Amino acid sequence: MLTEDKVKELFCIADDFCSFFDAMTEKYTQTGMSSEHIEAAENIPLKAP
Repeated sequence: MLTEDKVKELFCIADDFCSFFDAMTEKYTQTGMSSEHIEAAENIPLKAP
């Protein structure tokens, strides 16, 4: 049976996961690529000649 305490515990677990996920997303997401980086990436050949 689902009690009020179990529901609260599930929400706390979900909240902890979201906090961790947000921190890892921020840590491993690239932001603010300059136009020089974008141009360099566009000029990378996809196949060897």
